[in-house]
Parts: sequence; structure tokens; C-alpha cells
Amino acid sequence: PAFVEGLPVAVPLAAVFIACSALVGGGVAHALGGDFRERVAMSIEFATRNVAIANMRALSQGRLGFATFATTYFLTELPVMVVAVAFFRWIGTRPAGRGRA
Repeated sequence: PAFVEGLPVAVPLAAVFIACSALVGGGVAHALGGDFRERVAMSIEFATRNVAIANMRALSQGRLGFATFATTYFLTELPVMVVAVAFFRWIGTRPAGRGRA
């Protein structure tokens, strides 16, 4: 299938896009004076929100290739964000004074 054949190219592109989106989100939250938790939330939100916008635009214009990339983006993003959320929840359960932000 074309979807599987495109994965070697699409997954690295999606990973770069996720990282850039997360950095921009964290930067915006930092610029607005957000604390650590708000910066993490904005980083995750920026990366996640873009996939819905990309899919909506691609499907409304009949661009199935772009919709395939957006689906690959989501499938790449999901495990990254699950690990990020688990990590930051773990940080939040650590006792005070041990690196907790």
C-alpha cells in the first residue's frame, strides 16, 4: 500500500514537525510568563492541534496525500505525547526538593 511505502519519509518529517510545534508552544508559554506546567501543556497542545487542522484542510480540498501525512503525523505523535505526559506526571509526583519544578 502507498501509505506503508511512504512511512520512511513521512515519519521523520512528522517527528520534526512535532518537535518544532512543541518548541514553539513552549516558547509562546514562556514568553507569556507561564510556569513549567503551563509551558508543558502549551507544548503538547501546539503539537496536537496542528494535526486536526492539517487533516481538515487536506480532506476539504481533496488532497489525500496530505491527509495521509496528517494521519502519519498523528500516529507518530501519539506515542511521543503519551510518554511526555507520563514523564511530566511522574515529575509531579516526586517529593518537593528533588528537582520538582
